[in-house]
Amino acid sequence: MIDLTHLRTLSKGNSSFIQEILEVYLTSAPTDLQLLEQMYSDGNLEKVRYLAHKMKSSAFAIGFAEGYTLFQSIEGCVKNQENLESIGPMLGKAKIICEESFVCVKQELARML
Repeated sequence: MIDLTHLRTLSKGNSSFIQEILEVYLTSAPTDLQLLEQMYSDGNLEKVRYLAHKMKSSAFAIGFAEGYTLFQSIEGCVKNQENLESIGPMLGKAKIICEESFVCVKQELARML
C-alpha cells in the first residue's frame, strides 16, 4: 500500500527524517481527511481543492500511490468544475484507503524502532 522508495532516496537513507515524515502523516492526514469531508458537506469547494492537493502531496511523500491518484482526481474535479457529483463517492473510498494507509505507516514506524 505504501512504498518508501522515493522517501528513502530523498532522505538519502536518513531514518530519522523518514520517521518524522511518517509521524507527520499520521498526525495530519486523519485531521485533513475529516476536514476535507466537512468542507465537501459544507459546499466549500475551494477548501476541498486545497485539502485534496495537500493530501495528494502527503500521499506522494510516503509512496501511497492509490491515495495520490484519488486526491489528484478530487482536486481535478474541483479545479475543472467537472464531475463534482463524483467527489462524494471518492471521499468514501478515500476514507477506507487512508485508514489502511494509517495501519501500514504504523507498521513501518514499529519496524523502525
